[in-house]
Amino acid sequence: MKNILLFIGMLLVCNIQAQDALTMLKFEDAETAFNAGDYNRTLEKIEEVEKEVGATSKTLYLKIMAQKELLGVDHIDFTDPSTTFDFALFESLLENSQTYLNLMKEQGLDDRFREVHNLQEKLGHYPKNEKELKSMYSKPYEKVFEKYYTSIGSQDKIALVETVVLEENQKNEYDNQYIENSSSTITSKKAVGKYYLNIEGPYGSKTIFNKEKGIYDGILFTSNFEYTKNLYDKLTSSSLSLVSQLPFTIDDIQSLKIRQGDFGDEAATIIHQQEEANGIYYSINYYFSDTSGRLIGTVTSMQGGTVTVMRYSDFRQVKELTFPFKRTVKTYQLSEYGKKDYDSKEGLGDEMLAVLMQQDNYQSITTNTTTLLKINEHIPESIFE
Repeated sequence: MKNILLFIGMLLVCNIQAQDALTMLKFEDAETAFNAGDYNRTLEKIEEVEKEVGATSKTLYLKIMAQKELLGVDHIDFTDPSTTFDFALFESLLENSQTYLNLMKEQGLDDRFREVHNLQEKLGHYPKNEKELKSMYSKPYEKVFEKYYTSIGSQDKIALVETVVLEENQKNEYDNQYIENSSSTITSKKAVGKYYLNIEGPYGSKTIFNKEKGIYDGILFTSNFEYTKNLYDKLTSSSLSLVSQLPFTIDDIQSLKIRQGDFGDEAATIIHQQEEANGIYYSINYYFSDTSGRLIGTVTSMQGGTVTVMRYSDFRQVKELTFPFKRTVKTYQLSEYGKKDYDSKEGLGDEMLAVLMQQDNYQSITTNTTTLLKINEHIPESIFE
């Protein structure tokens, strides 16, 4: 009888030891998966271990580290509107972190306890739902927009601008050799979508848009009102160089990116926008001065390595609104070496921009200088006929 009991006891001990050995192997598999960057497999193996022995400090810690990597805690960017966030994973990570801290708080402070505690502190600043997430990544943009409009007057005052008369001189230089000069008068009437541009110079022309019809170099053409309005808005925003309404709003930030950088020797906040026209993709970086809040420049990156750098300067006040009276545009063609790490969709990087702005090997340079600017003064209707 004693021999039988002894034999049964030995079987039980062997069975327990076999289970412990199998559990240890599964935990080792979880550690191996973690070290290999397979965090989903890590969690699967930990779940198998915890089904047999329950949650332990070791399984909890490894689970927390795997969930941290899956959530992207060290890389997530809440200023990027394309950011996605797994709220179910986030809540599980919060719960596991708290469980671990409760379990280990009597064991004394060690590196793992400190690491999990710091992680939980960081998670406490994360959004708790989709609404908070949208609010979080909107804040940097809202701050830039608000500072920008404050710097030039106010958005309400800009909205009251109905008529503009602008006269400017333009100097064009090509490959440091050929120079031509011209002058232009731009008259626009926002209320009824009317626009007049007269250019005097070697390639002078006259353009008139009047709601549903237009004349360009004496050729009459018609189009639907929506098309004309869009074209009118585009012409006035680019030709006038009156930096006023931004080409994007808070509703557009899903397609934007924001970061810090420099424009020349001035610290700036950069808003990046991707565009597409007739199957050609390009991007524009908008540089807002961290000091004044004004838009001080743009960099347009085209396919093929063509880069256009525009700088706004000589800001003056007209009718309580501030406008740049000088616009300098340089166009560059990147060399084959320069195009090596160039992506027109992502835009020109800070280092490459700094190199370009220190060089004079541009293809062309255009300088527009405003000589007259009138806001909300009477414009005779005959000018648009």
